[in-house]
This record gives sequence, structure tokens and C-alpha cells, in this order.
Amino acid sequence: MLNDLALEVFTPQAVSWLRATIGFPALSGFLFILPKAHDNTVSKISYWRQIMMIGFFDPTLPFFLVAWGQQHVNSAIAATLMSLVAIFTLILVVVFVRSEPVTRGKFIVL
Repeated sequence: MLNDLALEVFTPQAVSWLRATIGFPALSGFLFILPKAHDNTVSKISYWRQIMMIGFFDPTLPFFLVAWGQQHVNSAIAATLMSLVAIFTLILVVVFVRSEPVTRGKFIVL
């Protein structure tokens, strides 16, 4: 619903980048609080490159696609489709990742 309100004022790109801009400082703060798990990596540049790739493909790109799609459907349909993401993910894991066993516990957490 808030996404729908934001799309009345901003473009989908702006909504996505504003969400990422708000989330970046909050999540970056955890890097200084958490133990230095990245000290064992080959270089800090490759570590930060990985972090930036995860930051783009995990929250930024999906939020852009949701905001773009929500311009064409109402917020109730968007919320219903977003609630199905976990089920679709589990189905895709079964199809594409043969080494990952699907257990009863994963269905319960779903």
C-alpha cells in the first residue's frame, strides 16, 4: 500500500533507489558491529564487490520490478503475488538446485 502511495509521486526507479539509499546506511552500520568475518578473504576490494552485487540483485532490482509492476496492477494483487515469493522460491530450489534437500522443516519455515 505504501509503495502504491509512493508511486503517485515518484517513478519506479526513484522508489527503488530511495529504498536502497535508506537501507544502505542502516545495513552498513552492521558491518562495523559484527565480527570481522571478511578478514579471511583474498582482498577487501573483492569482498566489497560481492557486497555491492548482493545489494543490487537482492533488494534493489526486485524492489524496482515490484514498483514497476505495481503501476499496472492494484496493491491487493501486488501483495498477494509478493506473498507467493517464498513458495515460488521453494519450487525453484527443488527444480534447479539438486544438491539442496527439501525437508519438512523448510516447509514449516516457509
